[in-house]
Amino acid sequence: MSDEVTGYPGAPPDWYPDPAGGPGKRWWDGYAWTDGVVLPTHPPAPPTGASAPGTTTGCGMTRYATAPPGNAPVLLDGELRISQLARSAVVIIGIYYLWEFINLQLDSSLYRSIGHQYHRMIIASENNQPVPHLDFANHANGGLVALGGLLGLATIGAVVVACMWQYRAASTARALGYAAKHSPGWGVGCWFVPIVALWMPYQALRDCLPPDDPNRKLVRTFWAFFIGQSVFALAAVVAAFSSTSLSLVFSVPGALLCLGMLSTAPRFVSAIAVAHRHALGRLA
Repeated sequence: MSDEVTGYPGAPPDWYPDPAGGPGKRWWDGYAWTDGVVLPTHPPAPPTGASAPGTTTGCGMTRYATAPPGNAPVLLDGELRISQLARSAVVIIGIYYLWEFINLQLDSSLYRSIGHQYHRMIIASENNQPVPHLDFANHANGGLVALGGLLGLATIGAVVVACMWQYRAASTARALGYAAKHSPGWGVGCWFVPIVALWMPYQALRDCLPPDDPNRKLVRTFWAFFIGQSVFALAAVVAAFSSTSLSLVFSVPGALLCLGMLSTAPRFVSAIAVAHRHALGRLA
């Protein structure tokens, strides 16, 4: 089943004849069959105030259908069980970005050496001379390499946790009927796709909150910090190969932007959980 109009990989969310052969209808959430089943002749109507399954609202937003009764509490429970861990995960990720700026200065001799060696390689190649190989042995700081490796491993685990949390939060938001530009799966996947990663992850995080929630501004602030530090990180790394001082000029504001990320990321994770609890309480 495919539906190019709604953007779902399968048919849009709705009640369909039970594929198991039962007499009732089973809920298809747009991606997989759920446990929601109803007897024939009385299929449930869409929730009051919500658009039809998979319909498009203004500004290109897609209002995903509300999940069958009982699914929203289950989805919220799964989100809340990982929310505390997610708050720690986004802090670890922010610390990793901050560490990259600090490491550029602590290990500046290594970067200058690499830049010098690349320059020699280019000159040798242009003059048809033997091209020397890169040599890190005399400049790499073993302690910094070990610390960076441990932090990198912790960050990989943190990214996995953060992705799991975002998928669950987006699924809960969809079950609550929030308008969204992207499906939960694509909202996570777009982080790893070049170019679209500049704006789509922000949209996916923002749409975990209801349209009138003031904490949407918090998500926007976080995203400004994230994009800003990414730009300064690139500039600082490029500069580090030729000038430690110039790299420091870019690293200082980049590190400050990382501190902004550390301040805002855990707060919007908590804000999303609070918004979902309140929304479910109003529907109960």
